[in-house]
Amino acid sequence: MRVHHPRSTAAAIIAAVLSCLSVAGAVPALAHAEVTAISPANGAMLNSAPTTITVQFSEPATFGGAAVTDKGVPVASKASMTGARLTVHLLGKVPNGVVTLTWRVTADDGHKQYQATSFTIGPMPAVGPSQKLVTTPKVAATLNGTRPGCLQVQFARSATSGEVLWTDTASGLETTWPMTSGSHATARGVLPFAGKWNMAATLNGAGGSVLIVTATASMSGHL
Repeated sequence: MRVHHPRSTAAAIIAAVLSCLSVAGAVPALAHAEVTAISPANGAMLNSAPTTITVQFSEPATFGGAAVTDKGVPVASKASMTGARLTVHLLGKVPNGVVTLTWRVTADDGHKQYQATSFTIGPMPAVGPSQKLVTTPKVAATLNGTRPGCLQVQFARSATSGEVLWTDTASGLETTWPMTSGSHATARGVLPFAGKWNMAATLNGAGGSVLIVTATASMSGHL
């Protein structure tokens, strides 16, 4: 899991990118340090701020720093990495809004990963009207908002599993949403600031079929 322009503010403050769609190789030494669990979950809607945010990786990695923002404003925090687990302590009061944690790690194979997660504290911000996405290949898809916040994208296609990777075209920030299986596959998460976001959705079907769907969504307004 975005008045100054939220896109440029977030880009200047966090300068981060999420890379969670890495492919695990046959040789463990070549595998990236994939994110296996995040608490609070990406896209979570909380009544009050947590005291800590934790990120679990598939293997130990070299920590390169972390930052927390709320509506694009820096939040005091202290981060530490122990083995394959990143723990970020939130210091002081965290106001309601969209909270984004970004971090940098380097896997054993030298692959640099700039990652992010977001969640909402308090009432969910109004996200504006839905927008139809023009996808390649053509699959009917709808994103239920045009403003930053907790959102969902639904596809007129079934899937047994999958995920959606969003990349902000201005800052390079990426965030991954998990896919919910069903006759209309749905993914939920946070787009933390305004701008153009490129989408790459992986829809896994029955019998091992895989469909990659791409599109671009435009987010306006403020956090």
